[in-house]
Amino acid sequence: MEGSDAGLVVSILAGFVSGGVGGAVVAHHLRRQGEVRCIVPRETHRFESSPDATRVAMKVTFTLRFYNEREVGTSLSPLYLDVLDQGTRVAFAPLKEDGTDQPLRFMDLPSQASVWTEIDFWMEVPADTGMEPQLQVRWRYPDGKVGAQIIPTLGFEGSTWDESLPRM
Repeated sequence: MEGSDAGLVVSILAGFVSGGVGGAVVAHHLRRQGEVRCIVPRETHRFESSPDATRVAMKVTFTLRFYNEREVGTSLSPLYLDVLDQGTRVAFAPLKEDGTDQPLRFMDLPSQASVWTEIDFWMEVPADTGMEPQLQVRWRYPDGKVGAQIIPTLGFEGSTWDESLPRM
């Protein structure tokens, strides 16, 4: 009987240890599940150029909001705006906050919280990009994984053209 009692105790201890380690691994994985959502409710842009220019200046303005669904905080860096032509990136620039000339290097996102900033800057794009280019926000997670979101985010009002400006 003593041998089976010792085996039972060892089995119970092994169950607790493996359950504790397994449970910790599962809990760690579940806390990191979830997405970081990029939401741009409204974006405006306008162009300025000379008639024979091969590149034009495009002013982009929008509110950039990230929502972290995860139970752990994370950081995003660097943050870029891509200009796409039929799915191919034709220009990109680091995002700049309204009122600054410095690139937005990173954004810290607390767990299950929303962070936002106003984006307002000029960038150069090819002249043949078109009046309604497809724009994409792109960022990198600390583990090296890249995230991206096409503007506008579905369900929100999208890109608009400033009608007060002459068309090129």
